[in-house]
Amino acid sequence: MTTDTKAILAMALGGPTSLDDVGPYLADIRRGRPTPPALVEEFRERHRRIGGGAPPPLVVTAAELQLRARVPSARLRGRRPVGRHV
Repeated sequence: MTTDTKAILAMALGGPTSLDDVGPYLADIRRGRPTPPALVEEFRERHRRIGGGAPPPLVVTAAELQLRARVPSARLRGRRPVGRHV
């Protein structure tokens, strides 16, 4: 028997929550490898332009709820909680 399976993959990559968190965030995602100061400043400037940090977790949660409303029969598997990346 063949089944027609469809999937939706939704990801939120996260980011620093404030300009002060940019350096530690980059160190974290780079697994502790030193981040060149120029790169930290470049990322800090990008985040300054969008208000100082990554979109709050509430935005991600709201997007998930909207997706569920549009696809009510969808079941989430392997869902990870919104928050710090692992």
